[in-house]
Amino acid sequence: MEDDNSFKAYSKKFPICVSGKPDIIATKDNWVIVEDIKTGRRKNSHKMQVLLYMFYCP
Repeated sequence: MEDDNSFKAYSKKFPICVSGKPDIIATKDNWVIVEDIKTGRRKNSHKMQVLLYMFYCP
């Protein structure tokens, strides 16, 4: 469903909020796959973005 993957996480120590929405979260048995589709050149920030999704998404 639309927006089912969105999240917001607030810091307990700093006045920041991290939010996002991965394109795909697939689950089967004990496996979870998080995908975020990108176009253009690869960036190191893309890796960090997906790691944040993996940490915060249900």
